[in-house]
Amino acid sequence: MGAGNHFVEVGYVETIFDEEAAQKMNLARDKVTVLIHTGSRGLAH
Repeated sequence: MGAGNHFVEVGYVETIFDEEAAQKMNLARDKVTVLIHTGSRGLAH
């Protein structure tokens, strides 16, 4: 996606190590997650 340090990452929650933290982030076992990073506002250029 784009150039440089832009990326999309798809993950899968297989194991929960901290149940309380997972609940706060609305994560549960067998969920799919998506992380999108669109750069560092020009700091890397």
